[in-house]
Amino acid sequence: MVIGETGIVSQVKSAYEMAHKNLPTGRNLNKLFQRAFSVNKDLRTRTLLQQGRSSVASVAASLVHQTCGRLEPLHALVIGAGQTAEDVARGLQRHGCSQLTIVNRSEERAVALALKVGATAAQLSQWPALASAADIIVAATGSPVYLVTADVLASALTDRVSRPMLLLDLNVPANIEPACSRLPEVTLRGLNDVQTVIEVSMRQRRDQLVICEVLLEEHVRDFLESLVPGPRSLVARQGPRS
Repeated sequence: MVIGETGIVSQVKSAYEMAHKNLPTGRNLNKLFQRAFSVNKDLRTRTLLQQGRSSVASVAASLVHQTCGRLEPLHALVIGAGQTAEDVARGLQRHGCSQLTIVNRSEERAVALALKVGATAAQLSQWPALASAADIIVAATGSPVYLVTADVLASALTDRVSRPMLLLDLNVPANIEPACSRLPEVTLRGLNDVQTVIEVSMRQRRDQLVICEVLLEEHVRDFLESLVPGPRSLVARQGPRS
């Protein structure tokens, strides 16, 4: 969804490190990945690819800030303990949110993430009890089913003092039942809303793609020429390949 998504770079690095540690990846494959990481850094240094928000999670945190205003007095509940959940939690903190609770099916993972970001932790089954005090609920779990349903949320908010609540669903398929948006003072946002915010920075980044492609061709040509045996003749015959 984001041109220059930093989360993708992180995932590729983690995958390569795991492969390199557990399997013989080979000389050329090692050279390829090391060059890819170097090229990634080069493109971000020599272009405006970093201009604007650079990950779905950072855009999501920005959207929460735009919707709710000052986050300092607000309590956020993040459902999930993966990389996206961590990035969203850190993004919310950068915008001033200090009252943060991590909820996950595995309480051990929730505790681990909470320790990393300075939050509190709870097991997934506790989310209804925590919802009455929450101003923001973000779902980012990878679960294929609804975790926040309208009936359960309505029951959880029965004794809540009247005030707005923002629900943000970053999962496909959805973790939050769409019917939740019909509850009083509840606003539901999803990936479509995140995409709208992304488009602002994407217009600025698309102009940089032509520059990136030229730089990539240079790096690809240089890399192919560094391989053995006989890569120079291959490059001369076929030209650079992406």
